[in-house]
Amino acid sequence: MLRLGPSAVSLVLLMFAPGACRGGDTPASSAPPGADTGSVTPPSGRHAPAPRLSDLRFGDMTPPDVRPAGVPERGAELVSAAFFADDAFTRAPDGEVGACTGEVVLGYGLVRNGRPVIDADAGEARAVVNAEVRCPGEGKDEDTYRIELAEVQPFGGVDAAPWRERLEAAIATVARRAARALNGQIRMRHATDAEVLDALAHDEHAGILIEAASEAGERGLKAAVDDLARLTADDEPLVTLRAGAALGLLGDGREEVVRALVKMTDGPNEERHLVAIHALGDIGGEVALRYLDNLATGHPNVALREIAREAAKQARAKLAGGRDGGP
Repeated sequence: MLRLGPSAVSLVLLMFAPGACRGGDTPASSAPPGADTGSVTPPSGRHAPAPRLSDLRFGDMTPPDVRPAGVPERGAELVSAAFFADDAFTRAPDGEVGACTGEVVLGYGLVRNGRPVIDADAGEARAVVNAEVRCPGEGKDEDTYRIELAEVQPFGGVDAAPWRERLEAAIATVARRAARALNGQIRMRHATDAEVLDALAHDEHAGILIEAASEAGERGLKAAVDDLARLTADDEPLVTLRAGAALGLLGDGREEVVRALVKMTDGPNEERHLVAIHALGDIGGEVALRYLDNLATGHPNVALREIAREAAKQARAKLAGGRDGGP
């Protein structure tokens, strides 16, 4: 399995009261008014058409006492719009043979000074999506695809954007990313190795790249290394994380690969740092070890310095084993 560190969803849900995210509203059928039911041309003609979805059920995991006014209804609309956008799913009639069905559970809220509020002049707007799509498989079996994602956006203060605008933007962003990621899972999970490599080399669809990176790492597709190294600098955060994790699984210790992983430790995103550190430890070798030692002493985050030290020990043991003729 690819190691992506602590679940972003789990971290975001800490903004709610203990246990508040359990037992949310029962999902209800949801579809955007006037949703386009026509066919959609996928971003790349090299892959299967965008999947068809006959039913999308919506649930709200947000505790009722911290739901800002008007957001539950708007949240359902934004989720449906994201899933039936032109690069995610096409709408199929209910019960269509061969169509997929889905369920999306949404959590959202405003946080000020570390506490959930229902209104504020400044703070953070947070949204989290837990989504699942089920599609017909071979025989009587179903293929199930899942994703959990979170988004945080500041509001008020110097930014000056009101909380409602930022909260709706956070919901729309995380729902769109979830829809695209599920699209990629459906279209890449059963793809051939050649199709996975082709997607990494030529596709621009974020969901396809996310899943193709995962598949390349888990299948041991070493021909994907150069494209994965390039994708560690992608604009889509989850593409970057999956590409970095896949490079760790593939174990290519060339300096340009190591440099791409080290570049992931630039900036404030600690999840990127964590993935890069684990990948460097998995790769090992003198070049990776040199960077890990630097991170172990110079990283500003104490916890990540400790993780880098452990990864350096792993890399050092691999290096010693190789010099001794071991595996």
